[in-house]
Amino acid sequence: MAIDLGVQELIVLGDSDLLIRQAQGEWKTRDLKLLPYRQCVEDLSKRFMYIEFRYILRFHNDLADALATLASMLPYLGNTYITPLEIQVRDQHGCCNTVEAEPDEAEKIMNEVHAGGCGPRMNGYVLAKTILQAGYYWLTMERDCFHFVKKCHQCQSHGDLIHSPHSELHPMTAPWPFVAWGMDVIGPIEPKSSNGHRFILVAIDYFTKWVEAITFKAVTKKAVVDFVHSNIIYRFGIPKAIITDNAANINSYLMKEPTELWRQPTTISKRFSKGWFKALDNGMRSCFALLGYRTTMRTSIGATSYLLVYGTEAVIQAEVKIPSLRIIVEAEIEDTEWVKTRLEQLALIDEKRLTAVCFGQLYQQRMARAYNKKVHPRYFEVGQLVLKRILPHQEEAKGKFAQNWQGPYLIKEVLSKGALHLTDVEGKITGMIVNADSVKRYYI
Repeated sequence: MAIDLGVQELIVLGDSDLLIRQAQGEWKTRDLKLLPYRQCVEDLSKRFMYIEFRYILRFHNDLADALATLASMLPYLGNTYITPLEIQVRDQHGCCNTVEAEPDEAEKIMNEVHAGGCGPRMNGYVLAKTILQAGYYWLTMERDCFHFVKKCHQCQSHGDLIHSPHSELHPMTAPWPFVAWGMDVIGPIEPKSSNGHRFILVAIDYFTKWVEAITFKAVTKKAVVDFVHSNIIYRFGIPKAIITDNAANINSYLMKEPTELWRQPTTISKRFSKGWFKALDNGMRSCFALLGYRTTMRTSIGATSYLLVYGTEAVIQAEVKIPSLRIIVEAEIEDTEWVKTRLEQLALIDEKRLTAVCFGQLYQQRMARAYNKKVHPRYFEVGQLVLKRILPHQEEAKGKFAQNWQGPYLIKEVLSKGALHLTDVEGKITGMIVNADSVKRYYI
């Protein structure tokens, strides 16, 4: 092309050090396939009065790379004449030519490329590049692609889970032992136990970290109610609150009705004696399994659960087989002296519990500082549309490739400490209260 234009002096720039050195004659061409090309370059070089080959870095040769990429995308027939491109170098930035598209046409193009027959539902940046590669362009194409993907229902439903918390940590405290309990189900566990049990129902006291647990083949609503009666109410009294998740077998009407009955003194007096013997029988079977946990130092309270409940440390089996100093001393004292010592321990139990409260508050402050470093605030308002995360225990959880979010739902009320009151768009579901960590905005 330079020869056809009558160019007499030519400077050839290239980013391949090997080819430039071979063209300059500094290096020899050993590859037999490149020898004809080397000879062609030498023949063409003789037709110029002056020709120079210069090596430049690759990032300085981006214009030639772009032209080569465009040339490789166009079909070329042997006898077809291609008009040369005229390239002007300017000191100031130039404006590119735009192919204007109507808003409806742009929407159709984005919808077809993003969610059409072969649409892989890519992100906004890849969508813009795909449309550009197909030969379409408009001035706000990249911004429109990002907004289009942001409002896609399928992309929002299958979007990644949000692991960063939206608000600071709000530690929960219990003022005294056995006032508040937390309850949950562990399982299914594989392989199952020898008696066929696959689930563990666990309850833990928020103050002393005392644990009650029992295994089941299937955790039914009646089994949960019986567990609360036998392991919590008969032993430690009626709690003020039992905190659970929204599982149907735990948070059911069978739990709400007995709760109201147990608050009546007449009901307590009638059922307490019968329930006490039942709880004692169940406790004798499971105490050995939980003894290790109850007699281990808890980091969150700085003491063992056994100490905060009974005022003294438990005697473990090792102290019986190999008598410890405590066992030796207590074996030599009389029963009246032992009873007196035990009463003194019970009188000082409140002081130990107050010490555990102070220790627990310091521990919660350390945990809150570490937790709050990961917070990425997300703000919600009444009337906004949101999607709710599908939890593993829900029926909608169908596997790895299923959607991660369900909805949309409407925010009816923003409650304190990161809770939201949701309702569906049609208004059929009204009593749904969820944590804001499991919710994200829905865009239409």
